[in-house]
Amino acid sequence: RGRALAMRVLLLLALALPALCLYEEGTAVQLLNAAQFEEQVMNGDQMWLVEFYAPWCGHCKQLAPVYEKVAANLKGMVNVAAVDCDAEPTVAQMMGVKGFPTIKLIPADATYNPYTKKNSKIPEDYNGDRSSPKGFVKFALKHLPSRVALVNSTNVNDFLADEYPKVLLFSIKPTVSDLYKSLSMQYRDRLRFGQASDSEKALVKEFGATKFPFLVTIPGEDRSKFVVHDGEIKREELVAFMDKHALAKKTPDPSAPGTKKLVVNLEASDFDEKVMKDDAVWLGLFDKGPKPLPVLNELALTYDPTIKVGRVDAEKYAKLAKDQVVEEFPTLRLYQAEKSDTEDYSGKMEMGPMNEFVNFNIDAPVQSVQVGDALNTFMSKCVSAPCMVLLSNKQEVPTDFKLLALQYQKSLTHGMIAQPPPALLQQFQITAKLPRVMAFFSSNGTAESLQGIQHTGPMNLAALVQFASNFVAKKPSAPAAAEAQPLVEVSKDMSLNDACKSGGLCTIAILDGSNPDKLKEDLAVLDEVRKKKAGSPFKFVWVDGVCQPGVAAAFDISSDVMPTMLVVSLSKMRNRQLIGTFDVPTISGFLDNVLSGKLATSPFSQVPEVDSSADCAALHEQLIKERSAPADAGAEDDDIMAEVIAAAKAREAEERKLRKGDEDEDEDEEEPKKKKKKSKK
Repeated sequence: RGRALAMRVLLLLALALPALCLYEEGTAVQLLNAAQFEEQVMNGDQMWLVEFYAPWCGHCKQLAPVYEKVAANLKGMVNVAAVDCDAEPTVAQMMGVKGFPTIKLIPADATYNPYTKKNSKIPEDYNGDRSSPKGFVKFALKHLPSRVALVNSTNVNDFLADEYPKVLLFSIKPTVSDLYKSLSMQYRDRLRFGQASDSEKALVKEFGATKFPFLVTIPGEDRSKFVVHDGEIKREELVAFMDKHALAKKTPDPSAPGTKKLVVNLEASDFDEKVMKDDAVWLGLFDKGPKPLPVLNELALTYDPTIKVGRVDAEKYAKLAKDQVVEEFPTLRLYQAEKSDTEDYSGKMEMGPMNEFVNFNIDAPVQSVQVGDALNTFMSKCVSAPCMVLLSNKQEVPTDFKLLALQYQKSLTHGMIAQPPPALLQQFQITAKLPRVMAFFSSNGTAESLQGIQHTGPMNLAALVQFASNFVAKKPSAPAAAEAQPLVEVSKDMSLNDACKSGGLCTIAILDGSNPDKLKEDLAVLDEVRKKKAGSPFKFVWVDGVCQPGVAAAFDISSDVMPTMLVVSLSKMRNRQLIGTFDVPTISGFLDNVLSGKLATSPFSQVPEVDSSADCAALHEQLIKERSAPADAGAEDDDIMAEVIAAAKAREAEERKLRKGDEDEDEDEEEPKKKKKKSKK
């Protein structure tokens, strides 16, 4: 009996063993446990594509060979990992995994949430095709962040201005390659990355570029001491070269976004003008000594731009501190919009308790709205100016919504409905867990056209600000029928700034002007979407990506993905590209998801200039010739392209086989007819 039991145990172990080894060691897929996931993914500074699976899941086993190919194709550019959720259930719970397999893209950077006092990364689910690696790879590379500055004769001095080590790539291509983007992330805080065009003749001559691509490193401010990379532009050789010139220890690049100093040094001569006469909320730290506390800049970054942060050297400006009745140092004082209303904090100068002090004491223009007549009265205000409404099961207003109300108090009305009844949630079509934020606005200034859009993104300040900014410009002056925004072409006679003027969101369609018939079809799709979105905050423009490659290149769009579309906020310098087919349903859903906050946006570095000297006809003719030229079947086809080509050939062969079969059947049917006619004769 004991032997039989032992055999059963061994059999169960044998059956379970293959499931536990879904991804073998040596593959490009990294198998992470909870500690590794927390350290490398959530607290790291790189982007990750992560599969959450269960070893018993049939779909997971079916996906495994495809996912290994995904990892192989993305190796060196995007980290690809997998988490066994049976072994690590806490990770699955933390990431909101509800089914297997679930694939999430987790960004490199986190956003600090002052309400939860945590840095949080906002993941994005992959919902595309899972039968081949192509969809996964395209999805990941579309989200690949870049820390590459586009360098030209105008900004090269700023790029080379300090002692921070730099690499500069000269290329004939207008867009930044995925390899170069990934290297800029790998060496973040160790090297500054730039890319210049081969058409920048003065720079090409200065650095002695004779063939392209051409890479140099500039170790300091002296640009004459540049070092040329004499190897091939391949990952292994580039890493070996960059390792020699990068900083040994990570040091933030002073020119990178997010490193700006937001703390204002306040002096006795300008304190009244900057703080006391300002309508904004201020945090003023009174301490002694020439250097501010390091935590102050972190505090300023947390509340920028809603709350301004300043520092007074109470040793140097003792009279100012006395006039402000500050007797203990250091003291953090909160100046409300009404400057006679202040609160002081003199506890531990650490982010946690300082945040708690601000969150508890800050005043914000948020109205408490009761269901019934009070709600109807409040909603009537949303006809003339947009409203932001928070629905929550709690009575207290969360800090993020307070900060949102402060930032947009002059342009939006803010209200909170505590513990809303189920009937109201059903009326507002809210099925998700509270809290939820909705924007209410009227497209033409009438109560009949009042509509609401639900924010479906994260409930942190950055996401709420992005959502609310879409409605700031929506202030109808008089009742009128909702009119669709005009469709504008960006060309040498119309800059992007002019086409997207007056703020708000601008949808930019990048189209191929070299194919007149296809262009006509794409413009018809765009025009239908434009009419469908009448009354929305979107402006609609389009640009010939072939004639204006610089505009497309600024957003990392190459000609092989045209037609495509971006939603751009020029005021926020953020954008989001359409992923999917260029048709009315896909574009409409994409715009709705951006507006609601379900799709996050990414920053871009500069607004592209239109080439006023471009000869569109000549460029179209050149592209048509290139398309008709024989393809160069080189050795650079990756696994994905090989699969696509093989699939296409297989389909062609199958179609030929079917056609041949049909012809044979036709001949077989004709032969008896001929014989019958012959016998009759």
